[in-house]
Amino acid sequence: MLDLSELDILVVENNAHMRKVLVALLEAFGVRRVLEAEDSLGGFSLIATEDIDLVLLDFFLGDHDGYDIVELLRGEKPCPNHNVPIIIVTAAPLHPRVLLARQIGADAILGKPLMPVELYESIANVLDARKIGSETGETATDRTTAEQQAGAA
Repeated sequence: MLDLSELDILVVENNAHMRKVLVALLEAFGVRRVLEAEDSLGGFSLIATEDIDLVLLDFFLGDHDGYDIVELLRGEKPCPNHNVPIIIVTAAPLHPRVLLARQIGADAILGKPLMPVELYESIANVLDARKIGSETGETATDRTTAEQQAGAA
């Protein structure tokens, strides 16, 4: 079982109830610090100013969606926390823009409603993949390309 007690995780979720659920689950998992944002601007501001180990990102936030945030973070211009792992949490995991966000650098997509074990496993898988990737020099985009090529074969 992965120890999450040294992690700082940001939850960007515009639905107050869902945000509280995610925060409660993370706290139950033993996460050291859970930061919250209710919109894309607040989320990006925290990503830019805080030391964050992982982002749980609702996709449909209103003014900007999850794709916009992933694009800003993973884009050509250097951004703070450029490589922070991102798990998109959405009720529409197969929406074309959600899938595009995965292609440009989101680490995982988690569908709503979610089970606590799914959330925990997704966090563990992303962090493990990032650890392995840092050891091999592979990025989230490299993994996505490799997954697509494997699926096409």
